[in-house]
Amino acid sequence: MVSLAPKKHRYMKTIKALAAFVLLAVTQVHAQDYWTRIPAFSNKPYYENDEFMNKLEAYREEIAAKIDAEKQKIQQKMDAMSDQEKMQMAMKASTRYQTMKPEEIMKMQQESQEIMALQTQVQQQATDFENRFNEIQKAMDDELNKTLGPIEAEYNKLPDGEGTPSWAIEKGKQLYTQYNQKYEAICAKYITGTNALFVKWLLEYKTYLIQTNLPFQLKWMAYQSSQTGMAITTNAAIEMDVVKTYLEHCKTVFNYRKPSPR
Repeated sequence: MVSLAPKKHRYMKTIKALAAFVLLAVTQVHAQDYWTRIPAFSNKPYYENDEFMNKLEAYREEIAAKIDAEKQKIQQKMDAMSDQEKMQMAMKASTRYQTMKPEEIMKMQQESQEIMALQTQVQQQATDFENRFNEIQKAMDDELNKTLGPIEAEYNKLPDGEGTPSWAIEKGKQLYTQYNQKYEAICAKYITGTNALFVKWLLEYKTYLIQTNLPFQLKWMAYQSSQTGMAITTNAAIEMDVVKTYLEHCKTVFNYRKPSPR
């Protein structure tokens, strides 16, 4: 059980925390719907000259810049505070428990237990998603190696270099045509098809982020603010960071395609 009883050195820790965080009015989460601007998934099996990747990276960089801007606002607010103001805020946060009634202390302890339990659940779900991602990635790797490996091995046995016979050149073309067709079929199964396994994972992961992860992070921030008397970030920054996480997973998936045909 997390103790919320006051400690003599609590305000000193709070002062140190103020070096990085500051009291800041919380903005509305849905001031902007960051999710609607995520580009539609590409159905191309190769990532070279794929405009989707350019749009995805441009939006990821835009989100990252906005997150940095939110952090700068917090730092500017912090820099504008005097040492006396920081001390007063720290003292207020550290002594607030001394005036609380026993039932209020018990209520806060219960809230602490509940949010810690919720944190464990959310983290477990995140771990489950990452495990599933790794399983899909391994399955695709295994299928690519099993299907394309023999074709590549056969190609490598052909005569090569100056004076290569015409039959070998023609056979090489046939093998690479076969290689590309097999690869594109596997790519559709895992990445570019309507029911592709990675696409399904991304859509389910997005739902988890919006419905579970983001609400928890907002609740956690509100809880921390109620304990310390200061908001360590903004709702907008939290949501943008969740969107950025999703964009990075999208980038990982679609970068897993081959750059161009053989």
